[in-house]
Amino acid sequence: MPINYLSAAQISGLSETRLRSLSETQLGSLRSTQVGAISTSGIEALTTTQVNALSSTGVKGLSTTQIQHFAPAVVFDTDQLMALSGAQLSAFSTTHLAALDETRLDVLSATQLGGLSGVKFSHLNATQVASLTTTQLRGLSAVQLSQLSTTDMGEFAATQIAGFTTTQMASLSAGAAAALSATQAAALASTQLGALSATAFSALSETQVAGLTTTQLAGLTATVLRTLTATDFGELTETQIGALSSTQLGALAATHLGSLSTTQIQGLTTTQVAGLTATQLGGLSVTDFGKLSETQVAGLSAAQLAGLSVENLFSLSDTQIQALSTTKIQGLAAWQISALTPTDFERLAETQVRALTATQIGALSTTNFSSLDATMIRSFGTAQIKGLSAYQAWSLNATDAGEFTPTQLAALSADQIGAFSATALTSLSSTQMAALTSPQVGAISATKFYQLSATQIGGLSAAQVKGLTAPVLSGMSAADFAKFSALQIAAFSTGQIGSLSTTVVGALASTQIAALTTLQIPALTVTQIRSLSTTQVGYMSASQLNALTAMQVANLPT
Repeated sequence: MPINYLSAAQISGLSETRLRSLSETQLGSLRSTQVGAISTSGIEALTTTQVNALSSTGVKGLSTTQIQHFAPAVVFDTDQLMALSGAQLSAFSTTHLAALDETRLDVLSATQLGGLSGVKFSHLNATQVASLTTTQLRGLSAVQLSQLSTTDMGEFAATQIAGFTTTQMASLSAGAAAALSATQAAALASTQLGALSATAFSALSETQVAGLTTTQLAGLTATVLRTLTATDFGELTETQIGALSSTQLGALAATHLGSLSTTQIQGLTTTQVAGLTATQLGGLSVTDFGKLSETQVAGLSAAQLAGLSVENLFSLSDTQIQALSTTKIQGLAAWQISALTPTDFERLAETQVRALTATQIGALSTTNFSSLDATMIRSFGTAQIKGLSAYQAWSLNATDAGEFTPTQLAALSADQIGAFSATALTSLSSTQMAALTSPQVGAISATKFYQLSATQIGGLSAAQVKGLTAPVLSGMSAADFAKFSALQIAAFSTGQIGSLSTTVVGALASTQIAALTTLQIPALTVTQIRSLSTTQVGYMSASQLNALTAMQVANLPT
């Protein structure tokens, strides 16, 4: 009976002696299921000649366990190798793999090579690795590549490395990347180099980095480029740095920029400098910032300037500072403005100071604000003046307060006027006082209001005195109230009249009583009525007396 008629069970029962006696023809007629049924002891008994007699279809039936039991001397032919799966190939012992010459390796597909375990692949010698084509190498998996040793990496030719996909490059370990020779590294495309993980790229030596071409550097992602140490970055040539995009430079830390020499910094184009972030510039030391040329500084945007430390900002020359446009000055942050020393502040041009925003004006130190003369103060628009902080308002001296125009004072909030010191308020001219709104007058505390002169109080309009609050009026002395004119008294609301103290009411002069309107008279409280003297009642006109309520009349002095 022909052997190919035997069942798998019958094949598995063949003895080693019987298997050794099979002819090449008989072995070649075995189906894959029959080959897969041969016992491991039977596999070990087969000679190379017998193994080579197996058909390419037959060898497909070999299990990984059977393959591991072939005698060390057994070598598969090319047809058989092409028929094996990646898993079968990976089952080869290191001895069997070492026996694969260039001819046999050439027939293996990328899929088959990709099926080798990383450990098995690393056992291929330099000659074997060198014989692999780029197509075959592209079948290597991430696991295989991640397990390559420095010795393994050295076995690849530059042309083979150049054939790796970006996915394969991304799987290289730090050790494998560091093992790349200058020739291998130079053969990489920018996309391949950029595909390295941050860990792998950071493992490159100064020598490797220094050998990168401008094209390679231009292909690096910002994340990868950032993994360079400041020292490595500082080793780049002007040409290499010049190849970096503004986006790449913008991703670097201030320490990277600080590692560059003055020549390297000044070699940056305006486009590259424009890509630097405010955080990067803000992190530079005065020395590093001083490496920028005047042209580069002049090209900085408002946002970039807003990130500078005051020390860096004012390390610029007077010419550079005063050359900054008003738009750039307006872009400075409040913390920068507040940190200006009087010496720094004096270096700003008048046009720059006049351009300060409301927020920036409010951030000025009281010393710097007080240093502004009347002309400068009066050049500020009402929107700018509104930025005056409560502390600045409180710190104004008589001279400072006198520098505001009536329009500027009227633009201030009630809280800002309320923050004025008594010294500042008492220095206001009658014209300035006349500009205050009713709410502003109402924001002046009783203590401060009582210190105003008769001229200042007498100059208030009817609308302004209506802003006086009950606490101010109730605590007023007769002498303070005497500063009001008859017209002002007549302008008081009934609520304001009712808040006057009995001391003030009891001291009202004939002219003051005469100023009270028939609407105000009924607003006097019973207590206030009782404080009047018979003489004061005698000052009242017939219309005023007629305006008294029955309750008031009942409490008039007799």
